[in-house]
Amino acid sequence: MSRQLKTACLAAWFLSLLLAPLLPAHAEPLPPDVTIETYGAWPTGYPTAMVWAPDGRLFVNTKEGWVYQMAVGGGAATVWLDLSGVVLSAVEHGLVGIVFDPLYATQPYVYLYYSVENEGVISNRLVRFTEANGAATAPLVLLDVPRTGSDLNCAWHHGGNLHFGPDGYLYVTIGDYGCNGGHSQNLATPKGKMLRLDVRPPFLAEPNAARPAPNPLCDAAQAAGPVDRRVWACGLRNSWDFTFDSVTNFAFATENGPGCNDEINWILAGHNYGWPYSATSYFDCVALPRPYEEPIYVHPDPIGIVGITLFNSTTIPAWRHHLIWCANRDYAMYHAPFASARFDALAPGSAVVVDGVTCPTDLSVGPDGRLYYLEFGAVSVLSNQGCLLPWDFDQNQVVDVFDVQQAADLWGNTWPDSGYSMHLDNNFDGANDVLDVQETAVHWGDACGGVAHPLEQ
Repeated sequence: MSRQLKTACLAAWFLSLLLAPLLPAHAEPLPPDVTIETYGAWPTGYPTAMVWAPDGRLFVNTKEGWVYQMAVGGGAATVWLDLSGVVLSAVEHGLVGIVFDPLYATQPYVYLYYSVENEGVISNRLVRFTEANGAATAPLVLLDVPRTGSDLNCAWHHGGNLHFGPDGYLYVTIGDYGCNGGHSQNLATPKGKMLRLDVRPPFLAEPNAARPAPNPLCDAAQAAGPVDRRVWACGLRNSWDFTFDSVTNFAFATENGPGCNDEINWILAGHNYGWPYSATSYFDCVALPRPYEEPIYVHPDPIGIVGITLFNSTTIPAWRHHLIWCANRDYAMYHAPFASARFDALAPGSAVVVDGVTCPTDLSVGPDGRLYYLEFGAVSVLSNQGCLLPWDFDQNQVVDVFDVQQAADLWGNTWPDSGYSMHLDNNFDGANDVLDVQETAVHWGDACGGVAHPLEQ
């Protein structure tokens, strides 16, 4: 594909979002002492997703098929994998999801989700690569979802992403492919669904080799053929991203839709999120009764909602326990607190835009607890110039034995039953425990302004 054609394709990526960008209705400045810094940059490409490698490198996907990596500490990116000759990037296709295996130390696998065209058949694929000597090797197709039948002339709603859950399974979201919203209510297809996959080896060397994990079925959904046992939740339209809360294990997903249906869903096993039946999927915003699960937050106007994270860090205390998401239509970053300590709902209209932040696709909490986000050609980070340590739970300006104890109480110390998160497992031993807090304190600094560590006095 020529560079001119690729550029034209980028301009048409979000066809449903081509109206003039909206000015945010509510905006607030960054909290006191929080500033924007540039962490790293790459030369070309439309950013789609980012992920931290277990060793601290940062990886960035571009729609056209490049995977860039930045060394620990940031700086200029280098190409880790060039799939630009393989990836189909027209319209809403492209390289989207990326995730590292949580047991990377013994299984150095990297999973990518992207669109391809092979012998005239267009499909989205989940492909596992093995990193050997810093290079991507041995690609193995684990999931292949082709465009067929009513999908053949549609290039929309191919969004999706990859994240490992706290249970050790790989979760994948897949759009409904655009022309047949009925896919979302058909349990015989993975389209319009969230899947839960068991990707532990061994695998057969063929597509769809990932094994389905035990799963419930969606209420009110039908099956026009054998039920796809990989389905974890159904009734999705074009869910771009999702995030797991490392404390509650809840999953929250963004969902693109027409009218007022740019929304956030609390994803529950076996629940049905209504597309194409839910009234909030159109323009009147009237909720449907059970069994359809209504969103926990709905934007009154479409924003092109994309990347999302649950911010449990103390680096910006005012945003702790907030959901934070980005928008491809106005390039804004939004954040909102939960309406109660149950962490299952956001108050209507509570989301506000962060003034001065440009976030067109994805964001992530780094291993240092700071909030990183993708811009065009760069990764930026929100840094607190005040003295706030990521692991200082009691905010006494030192990471000490009390923080170690609180961290152990919060996370537990086994995997996977107590909510394991690879982002917190700093020594990669498969547990979130006191050793991780101690290692973090040593690596990132354990005191503010020269204050001595109590254990060093």
